[in-house]
Amino acid sequence: MKYNILIFTFSSLLLTFTSCKDEAPSTPDCPRCWDRDMICVDAECDCPEESIETWLELRTSFTSNELEARKFCIMPSPKTFVAYVEPFACIDTFGLTFVEEPWTASPNEVGVPTGTSLVSEIPDDAEYSLTRQVLYIPPMTTDSLKEIHIQLLQPTIGELGITFCRDRAEDGSITGGARMVYKGVFVHPDTVKGRIEFQVLEDENNTMGYLENEVIEPVNLIRTIPYEE
Repeated sequence: MKYNILIFTFSSLLLTFTSCKDEAPSTPDCPRCWDRDMICVDAECDCPEESIETWLELRTSFTSNELEARKFCIMPSPKTFVAYVEPFACIDTFGLTFVEEPWTASPNEVGVPTGTSLVSEIPDDAEYSLTRQVLYIPPMTTDSLKEIHIQLLQPTIGELGITFCRDRAEDGSITGGARMVYKGVFVHPDTVKGRIEFQVLEDENNTMGYLENEVIEPVNLIRTIPYEE
């Protein structure tokens, strides 16, 4: 009798344990994130709390005008600056990380910010690769402020990975183009006061001709972690 009770008790415990194990919710895997600075939150890619979020609208392919908005993370660092811009044409809020300290860089130095959006990975379905922009620091004089010129500012709306804005027809053919140039001066080690100027590519049929002589200002680059000597 005691033997039967022991068998019954063991069987009940085993059944209870098995049932609980089966009922335990499975944790879904996090998808591959398009920005390496992202973290997995509830099985979705999201930015860490300390980051600055920005959204980029990328074309889904070279032959499509369809845009897909993606969130990216700008991680604060001593050489990272952010410009808060209301969406206009092919640009909105963007970040730049300088390879060298721009406040102390030598005049006439040509540097390379890592990218308008600090994007480290591009979605698999978007056939883009980030190019490097040109940073030019003109000579300083005793009576002038330190200048920063970015000759080929990358767009954050439309096509990422190119150094100018492009307009496309429904069939994917290019119908227009314009470059963006950032010009600014350091008014403080942590602040560059500047503007974005548009330069329309010469073509009488350019559908982006409306950007000729267009200027966005002020576009101030703000250091994300204060400068320390």
